[in-house]
Amino acid sequence: MEIWDIDTQVMAYMQKGEYDNAERFLITQHLQLRAGEKSTALRHILNELAMFYRLPYKRNFTQSEVYYREMETVFPDWETDLRLANFYFYSLRDFSRVVAQVDAMSGRKDQNKESLQFYYSALTLKGVALLYLNRNQESVMVLRELEWLISSSPSQIPYGDELNFLNELAKRKLESTLCRKLATVIVSKVRDQEFKDKFMALLETLQQGNTIR
Repeated sequence: MEIWDIDTQVMAYMQKGEYDNAERFLITQHLQLRAGEKSTALRHILNELAMFYRLPYKRNFTQSEVYYREMETVFPDWETDLRLANFYFYSLRDFSRVVAQVDAMSGRKDQNKESLQFYYSALTLKGVALLYLNRNQESVMVLRELEWLISSSPSQIPYGDELNFLNELAKRKLESTLCRKLATVIVSKVRDQEFKDKFMALLETLQQGNTIR
């Protein structure tokens, strides 16, 4: 089946509340695709399964991680690394593992322009994770690395991912001048109006020296 057909069938089950049928369908598609060659469809179905078990009605983070780990084995690339960091951060809330995951990414030898967008997004997660772990000075180092990446490769940056990190720094009144500098650059780059408004609000807070609540 094509990816579009798979997604259409899963969505049909989900809209009817047939979560068991959706699960069986995804597992069957996974087994069929896994028996063949590596493909975009296999990556897609692994991600679908990993995300499926993060949903409230079928939540099973252990099973979700199984599929992320298979993805890591079959597709050991930057995109998979970012997905794992995202899983550790948003689902497991295991901030130490977020930091370790992103640190492993920084040590990869296959860095290129395409990989930068994944690494940059992962760095923003690492920055927040370090703040939650009360490792403030290390988080400031992450902020400075973001600044360097923005200045050295501005066209490769997925602007907007920094919002949570900058907000958390502002709450702690850390590096306000640098946060203001980066937010000024970012607000001119983001296209989504909602994000633009949020960065403008952050800038206003930083300029007034207020603490975000």
